[in-house]
Amino acid sequence: MTKEECLEALNALDDLANFTFNINREGKYYKTIYQLIKEHFDPQPYTFRELNKEMWVWDDKEKVCFQCNPMISTDMAQCVTYMSYWYNDGEDYDKFHEEYDEFEENRFYPLTKALQYQGKEDE
Repeated sequence: MTKEECLEALNALDDLANFTFNINREGKYYKTIYQLIKEHFDPQPYTFRELNKEMWVWDDKEKVCFQCNPMISTDMAQCVTYMSYWYNDGEDYDKFHEEYDEFEENRFYPLTKALQYQGKEDE
């Protein structure tokens, strides 16, 4: 269904409810369904605080979905994915390795954002 079809159905239900039960568009249920339609068709980017461990997100820059692991790196960068470990390089001492994808505003979205790219990979 398109956004327009969903809104048309919502408005028809609202008109019926208003006629039958005298409910207006300021009602709790109308607002909830309207918000769901808005979030589905026009998802907003996450802030760093909204990200949770093992949460799936859409990376609008790389055009991929991945499971995030938000943390602060050792250089204090806000990271969407973060992994660090010590390893032995065959010498007498260990080395520290750190990999991360730094958080950027307006880059990471709910998975519904990926629907906008469905079928467009050949264009």
